[in-house]
Amino acid sequence: MTTQTTLFASINGVFNTGLSFWELIGLIGATVLAIVTIKVVISFDINKFLDRKDKRLDSKIKNICPHVEITHAGDKQFSIQSLFESPPGTHLWQCRRCGLIRNNGGDYEKEYVYWGEHIDEYLNRMKEFEKLLKKGGAL
Repeated sequence: MTTQTTLFASINGVFNTGLSFWELIGLIGATVLAIVTIKVVISFDINKFLDRKDKRLDSKIKNICPHVEITHAGDKQFSIQSLFESPPGTHLWQCRRCGLIRNNGGDYEKEYVYWGEHIDEYLNRMKEFEKLLKKGGAL
């Protein structure tokens, strides 16, 4: 037996899988290509994910905020105060609690009447609001 045949015999013994040489090379190439493809597809930017999460949470906070403050003003009396204020030099109104910006802030009497008639719903909304603030790390 020559050294060349013993070399092929030892290689054949190592790769004794029943596959031919070109099938084995093709399998290795396909595996490498699959790994590279998975790496590219799964590449994940954690900063973009956190930014999107923060934007969604900020949007939820602004939607759940009632934009009014109800305080106890005496025996079975409550005062309702708007949290919108107009920064100097603008026509926009901004909520002091959540930061929502609206174009007009003076015509929300219907909302104030609604919250005055549904104080229990206001309290539930404020609990949800505080829960979202805790989730966002603001409280």
